Amino acid sequence: MLKKTRQLLRVLQDQLDTCNKYLTIQNKKTHCLVVGDIKVLDAIVRDDQLFVMQIESLEHKRTKLLDEMGLSEMTINEVIERCVEDEYKDKYTEVFENLSDVLFKLKKVNDLNQKLLKQRLSVVNELLSKDHSNEAENIRFYKV
Repeated sequence: MLKKTRQLLRVLQDQLDTCNKYLTIQNKKTHCLVVGDIKVLDAIVRDDQLFVMQIESLEHKRTKLLDEMGLSEMTINEVIERCVEDEYKDKYTEVFENLSDVLFKLKKVNDLNQKLLKQRLSVVNELLSKDHSNEAENIRFYKV
């Protein structure tokens, strides 16, 4: 069990590291949405999928380890409290609290990015509808 708890700690640390990198990218995405830098935004969106796959893979590893340990019904806090050796509890708690914090920040920045993207799309749709109405007027003008 000691080996599995150390593996679980490593997976949680990897999740934290990956989520921190993803948060940095999401903050760059926010900047691009605000300033309208489509080229950089396009590159970021392509990178998003890689991070999502990494996060999903780590989550799969974490749930698999918990299943193997017979702890799949427990929260991480319960695992720390009941199953982790005293010498590792502080490290587990630190990693888990940092992971919870970065996940909260990711949710906030993703919500903001979604709102910014909707605003940008609304403006584009408005411009396109005006452009199409102008084209229709021009076509009617030439038909007369």
